[in-house]
Amino acid sequence: MSEKIMTQFYSWFGENYTSKGRANRGIYIQAVILQLLLSIFPLVVVYGFDPFFEKYLAEINVGSILSFILWSFIVLLVMGYVVFFIYVFVFYICQKIRRLHDLNMSGWWLLSYVFVLIPLIGLIYPIVFEIILLLTPGKIGPNKYGDNSLEEEFEKKIEIETD
Repeated sequence: MSEKIMTQFYSWFGENYTSKGRANRGIYIQAVILQLLLSIFPLVVVYGFDPFFEKYLAEINVGSILSFILWSFIVLLVMGYVVFFIYVFVFYICQKIRRLHDLNMSGWWLLSYVFVLIPLIGLIYPIVFEIILLLTPGKIGPNKYGDNSLEEEFEKKIEIETD
């Protein structure tokens, strides 16, 4: 049983942390929701500790052992958050590239995020780009980035129903 779970985990990990292949709208929407949840969770944890730290840091002497332990915990928490953020960021970039592939576009289109450096355009561009990725249907049939993932899912459903 556990071997099957680990196999599924490695399959999911390998599928979602690669820029090869295509991701249809459904897969991409799931990735966006997962990315939002994974990004919000550490923030809730970090800011949940804020009142705790604020209360105890005000009462603790700066040179005490307890102060050292508390500050060490804060540093480890921040470092863990940075590592977690990088992990989620790589996941999201891979999904964006796969979604662009589904639209028959190169992953290099992500470099267009340089526009966020331009005032006003930088506010509008990411929102418009994300809406395009979320709402535009993928190209039907195979393209240079792989087969249509919707057709593969449809064929799997037909095979299951006919068995």
